[in-house]
Amino acid sequence: MLPTTRRLLTVAAIGTTLLLVGAAAVPFRRDAAWQAMQTEVAALRAAVAARPSQRPVLWGEGRAGDAFAHYDRACELSRSLQSTDGNAWIKTSLASGEQVATERAGLRARWQPVLAALRAGAQSTHVTPSIPGADGLEPRIANLLDCRWVANLAVFEARALQHEGRNEDAVRRTLDAASLGADLARRGTLIDQMIGCAILSIGTDGAWTDAALAALDRGALDLLADGLQRLDTDLPLTLDDGAELLHVAWHMQNAPDDAEWLPSNAAAWRFGFSTRWMLADAFRLQLARSRRLAATTGAPWQERAAQLEHELATATASGNALMAVCLPNLGAAEGNWREQRARIRLLCMAVDLHRGIDPPPLTDPIGGRPIATTTTAAGIELRCAPLADPKRTTRLVVR
Repeated sequence: MLPTTRRLLTVAAIGTTLLLVGAAAVPFRRDAAWQAMQTEVAALRAAVAARPSQRPVLWGEGRAGDAFAHYDRACELSRSLQSTDGNAWIKTSLASGEQVATERAGLRARWQPVLAALRAGAQSTHVTPSIPGADGLEPRIANLLDCRWVANLAVFEARALQHEGRNEDAVRRTLDAASLGADLARRGTLIDQMIGCAILSIGTDGAWTDAALAALDRGALDLLADGLQRLDTDLPLTLDDGAELLHVAWHMQNAPDDAEWLPSNAAAWRFGFSTRWMLADAFRLQLARSRRLAATTGAPWQERAAQLEHELATATASGNALMAVCLPNLGAAEGNWREQRARIRLLCMAVDLHRGIDPPPLTDPIGGRPIATTTTAAGIELRCAPLADPKRTTRLVVR
């Protein structure tokens, strides 16, 4: 046999041997990665379960009980109103406070059970941690439509109460709606938190325009100022992705081989064409990302946004095709959250100005500096740094 032929056969034999060894190693590495993921998920589930579940109420005295047991009841009761009345009566109710208070008195009576359940939740001091997958069932996500109806009903009732001169009761109704939003934002998956952000807006800056604040008496303004201060102190600056990671993990652990969101088998070539190994690696990458991001939870938005962008680029370049499918969009979600936190602080300062108090120098959650205050011919303009539309982070107080 010629030397060249002999060398070629030797190389081919070695290559074949390496391929066989590599193929034999795939099941071992796949199973090891999958088991490591199970261990990490269990540890994360325990950590989320151990988080504090108590939170202050925004007005009055708190009482024992799980807030979400009552919120779920409020959402359930709201569905009967949605199915029987649709949006027509909501549009009519929006026409004016007088219509709500007089012509629509019957409708007000129908939504009182919803508001009673909402109040019971807002006055409960315990918020059960959301631990997706702990019961083995598919994780549940809040229903935006139901939650929005509950919050809107609270604001409609507040308008009617203001028309009747019951200003403090009106404030309490909106603080109840704000509690629902805040509890959702503290507790759940990324979608839950974004729903909470929207509901929080309905109960705070959405409910209290400058004209509505101007119509409040001093007692109601004091009550609102106290509730907002409690809310602002208790709300986090950034979102918590613990429940979101558990939500993703459940879907990874229970993904059928033909799940539509899974990449093709060819995309798993880096993992010996093992989808399970690729899933476990994607979770590992997300968990590592979460831990790195934890270091910037209190950072100004510019720094936090830069870190989020960096982590997104790192995930995209990871070589794991699943990262493009199951990576939560924290950048957009946290941007919305920071903007809402800014709007709450603008409202806090506006309430103080209507009380005749010079507001304390609150920090802009977006810009990281004291919120800008400018006296103009139209009134006092309060301004935070914009994320997109400057109007969304600017408030004019006329007094």
